[in-house]
Amino acid sequence: MKKMMKMFGLVLVAVTLSTMVATAASTSKWQGDVSTSWVNGQNWNGDMPDGDFVAKFDDEFILDAHQPAIGTQADNGAVLEQIRVTNPAQDVTITADDGAGGTGGAINLDRLGGTTASSKRSIDMSAASKNLTIVGGGKLVERNNDANSHYWAITGSGDLTVSTARFVLEQNLNLYIETDTGRTVTINSNSEELSGGASAADVFLSGDGLLVLNGTAGWTGQTKIGAGSTIQLGVSQALNTKSRLNMGDGTLKTGGYDNDFGVLDVNGVAVIDLQSFDHIQNWVRVCKGLEKAGTDFDYGARLTEICLLGNVAKRVNGLIRWDAENMRITNNEKANQYINTGYREGWSL
Repeated sequence: MKKMMKMFGLVLVAVTLSTMVATAASTSKWQGDVSTSWVNGQNWNGDMPDGDFVAKFDDEFILDAHQPAIGTQADNGAVLEQIRVTNPAQDVTITADDGAGGTGGAINLDRLGGTTASSKRSIDMSAASKNLTIVGGGKLVERNNDANSHYWAITGSGDLTVSTARFVLEQNLNLYIETDTGRTVTINSNSEELSGGASAADVFLSGDGLLVLNGTAGWTGQTKIGAGSTIQLGVSQALNTKSRLNMGDGTLKTGGYDNDFGVLDVNGVAVIDLQSFDHIQNWVRVCKGLEKAGTDFDYGARLTEICLLGNVAKRVNGLIRWDAENMRITNNEKANQYINTGYREGWSL
């Protein structure tokens, strides 16, 4: 009887292990030796990831290797359990090109299966030494196929930027963004929430890092700022007016936000920073094509002209009347000598 029980136990363990192996995600490493094509197997160490796979970027992704691009050659884009960045030799940029009819150019994340937070990560940068950027005219999709809790772990030494045309959260999905001191997650994409679920999608921010929202927000569930975390709003629609904003001991920087909140819950010592972006931040965002300069050339040229005319008025010690169209001073001919002067020796334009 004891032998039978032992044999039964061994069989049970074997079945359990077999099931675990069968459901475990395989890991493929991007090398980019041949081209940018995601579906070219020669670019991978391992099978081309499709389905229960982890796409990993480590030291096998060397300098000057091709960055991956997902386009119409993949009918439904890439379907992954997880994107993992550890120690590649260069920053990682994944391009999701716009696919015809919306079928290609998508990165679909199902997340790893498991019961702990670390086993539920759809983006794992907990050991990252480089940055990850996801760009293109396609979309990044957090799917609610296996479980409704997905985690982004941005706790290593790299930052995450999402700049696809669309960022999609399926309903009933909770997205937990874990950050660490000095880390930044930037979402430039316009986000949307797929319908059909019983509840709306929620986004939770934890850790001491920064989440920057520069796109129009489509999720209508809760947006929660945890203790030590900071959310910076870059545009007027960065939060959906139907979304509940829940603040613990975190910081909200309103920045470029100019809209109503749905419901604002404050449960702790929260900081709401109403100061707008300063000139330096505005200049950086202009360079990225995210907004118009607060003092663009149309405005700045006139302002500079006024300042220079002030110098001329000081030189002649009197009132001057300026004809901007003809670039002449009309009431003091002597003052015109300062309008179009020659350059000093050694200088030219």
